[in-house]
Amino acid sequence: VHEMEAVPGRGLRCLWEEAPQLAAAGAGAGTGAGTQQQQQHVVVVGNLQWMADNGVVVPAAARVDMAHLEVGGCTVVVAAVGTQAVALVGIADEIKPEAPRAVAALQRMGMQVWMVTGDSRRVALAVAAQVGIPRSCVVS
Repeated sequence: VHEMEAVPGRGLRCLWEEAPQLAAAGAGAGTGAGTQQQQQHVVVVGNLQWMADNGVVVPAAARVDMAHLEVGGCTVVVAAVGTQAVALVGIADEIKPEAPRAVAALQRMGMQVWMVTGDSRRVALAVAAQVGIPRSCVVS
């Protein structure tokens, strides 16, 4: 991996160099000699905006899968090689078992509990629902 660039809030981009492959020096040359050829690929990992910034088109079917992961509380990262999206990765923090009880206790004390996050709206709403925070008290 070479030329790594990380952009906070977006993703990363690097140049990945495959292991050398032996290519025939000349078909039918009969010498058995060959040359080492290395292939380089741009690898991009990050959010949808980062994909667009790097010319990666994320197919509609992948976007549907992303929405399902987000509704489940995952932040989704796309991985691409060149301009082709090749993988989706769902990342989720584990909600602490005591979080719903803590939110409920604060609410019983008359406090309005808010969730303020940099996650996407779908992810924020999914996590808020799991801990008992109303949609109207979620800022994302």
